[in-house]
Amino acid sequence: MLRITVHPSDSLEHVPDELWARCEVLYTKRIIPDALLAPNLKWVQHHYAGIDISMEFLSADRPDLTVTTMSGAAASQVAEYVLAMLLAFGRQFPALTANQKKAEWPRDRWERFKPRELRSSTVGIIGYGSIGRQVACLLRQFGATVLATKQDAMHPGDGGYAPEGVGDPQGDLVHRLYPAQALKSMVKDCDFIVVALPLTQETRGMVDAQVLSACKPTAYLVDVSRGGILDHVALTKALLEHRLAGAALDVFPEEPLPKKSPLWEMSNVIITPAPVVYRVRAVELTVWADAVVARMFPAATSRSIRMSMLSAEACVKPSVSMYFLSGLVGSMRPVDQAPVEARVCAAPPGMFVYVPATGRPPAR
Repeated sequence: MLRITVHPSDSLEHVPDELWARCEVLYTKRIIPDALLAPNLKWVQHHYAGIDISMEFLSADRPDLTVTTMSGAAASQVAEYVLAMLLAFGRQFPALTANQKKAEWPRDRWERFKPRELRSSTVGIIGYGSIGRQVACLLRQFGATVLATKQDAMHPGDGGYAPEGVGDPQGDLVHRLYPAQALKSMVKDCDFIVVALPLTQETRGMVDAQVLSACKPTAYLVDVSRGGILDHVALTKALLEHRLAGAALDVFPEEPLPKKSPLWEMSNVIITPAPVVYRVRAVELTVWADAVVARMFPAATSRSIRMSMLSAEACVKPSVSMYFLSGLVGSMRPVDQAPVEARVCAAPPGMFVYVPATGRPPAR
């Protein structure tokens, strides 16, 4: 039998030692215990797709520890955000909005607000992971030419988690795949550029002044990666010098973006705080516990679990529960068991979820 304990906390010290001692599965936003504090820990599920802040801990020699992330769980939502930004720039929405505030009907409107169709455009995706592949999937309907970079360009397939019907698992939708070293060669041909990389030692500062100088002055950039990959000093200079047409930014090296940043005042820049992208609508999610659980927790009973999520209005943060369970989906296969109905209302961010293999469920 599985037992779940929810303990909201924002620091390691605020979690009782006895909970750490019996913790076998941990759902966490930032905090991770060491092996001495949580000797029975077998599985860490992160609240985010990017786990650069945890790399020091994860690099430790713990062969018995399974680590999963949110990678792929929000690909559809982020890709739709990217598509919205591409269409906004292509249809000159920032310029039209600025013109509306002036209450003007310009005589040169045909030239000033001339649209750019995706059908005749080339879109370059820096980082062909779960998000980049779903962007390519959406762009297929518009007839855009899709270029992309991938660390291992010789193997276009992707074995990461993706819901059925989402993304490009085999790498069939990209017209040309470039190795990361050929990034400048790719961007020089692009009308739109999407940055969708994870933050690692190799990708930090990858989109720098040299890459931006290789872009067309008419190109637009959309960044949904992690703060630190795109050089904002170089970006600001490129925008001010009209060497880049515009940018949509959802991640920043410093969050929140300081009020003194010149990016706030630029009419050709769209700024969104990162959580805007990752809101999750009310969903009904089916999750199947399988051999992974049986391997990690021999005393547990394998079962299928059907989670009926509460609506966003009734749930503090429905995405927390959905994301935790979606981490299960990527590594599990179905088992032939009757579903157990359960409703979940998640705790605030920073919560920990413990799933010891034995014991009785907590009283309601």
